[in-house]
Amino acid sequence: MDFKRYLLGILLAANVNGACSHSEPVISKASLSSRFEDNNLSLNDKLITEAAQSVQLVEASARYKVNYFGDVYEDELTKRGSAILLSEINGEYYFLTAHHVVDMPPTISSTASLSQSSISRSSAGIETLLDLEVGKGIKKALTSSIAAATMIGNYDLSVGGINGGRIVCSDESLDYAVVAAPRNNQLVPLNHNPQLMIGNSGEITAADYTYTIGYSLALGRFTSAGNISSENLPLGMNNHLRLERRDAFSFTSPISRGNSGGPVLATAGGKLYLIGIAVAYFVDGQNLNIAMKINDILADIGKRGCLDLTKLK
Repeated sequence: MDFKRYLLGILLAANVNGACSHSEPVISKASLSSRFEDNNLSLNDKLITEAAQSVQLVEASARYKVNYFGDVYEDELTKRGSAILLSEINGEYYFLTAHHVVDMPPTISSTASLSQSSISRSSAGIETLLDLEVGKGIKKALTSSIAAATMIGNYDLSVGGINGGRIVCSDESLDYAVVAAPRNNQLVPLNHNPQLMIGNSGEITAADYTYTIGYSLALGRFTSAGNISSENLPLGMNNHLRLERRDAFSFTSPISRGNSGGPVLATAGGKLYLIGIAVAYFVDGQNLNIAMKINDILADIGKRGCLDLTKLK
């Protein structure tokens, strides 16, 4: 009897040890992939890729006559940012971008600030996301009271490689501009993009997931993810009164110079919604970025009557 119990004990021990040897977790690539795709912050690659087809690089460039200590010569200034294609109307594309990207100064001097928008002047420590290519002569005009630069003729504006762009309407305070450019049949307007819709920026709340798509450093089209950090833009205290902008919000999706004018998107029901455009960031913050709300931008466009908003539905 004792021998049988001994044998039974050996057999049970062997089964237990065998079970342990086969119960070590084995994680396959497929299971990792499925777990990642189930994450609420993740979107299908195809959705992001299709949405990105409506986001393009915008470039503004101009020639300037520079006068430096009596020497007169020509130089060039180029600004780069991002734009989202809203619609196609009567053979033209209509893009939304940032005002400070396409606004070219007629004159440049030491008092000029090429990269500062109205929102950045409203509070210290905020800087725009503009990517600049400035010639040596214009740099002298920006740093010397002796030098001055004057634009020669009209400046060139292109979006997505399409030349012949023109500003339809813009507002410095809201830091937006609507730009029209000839159609080339290669771009996908937002109102024809099944993955994109106009959102309601009045309904955003802190911690809502966000995506940005834009031409960071003008190197190419990049996507980043984050969340809304504040549905209104806190700017600080003044005489114990809180200062904020209700036409702007802050978000954490990483962005860089060149993202100015690019879309800030929220997710809902597996789709992306345009809730604002990126315009600036807090210099001393970490991913404390600034966007203008789409509701305020569209309301201003409607008042100006420069774009048929019914075409966006």
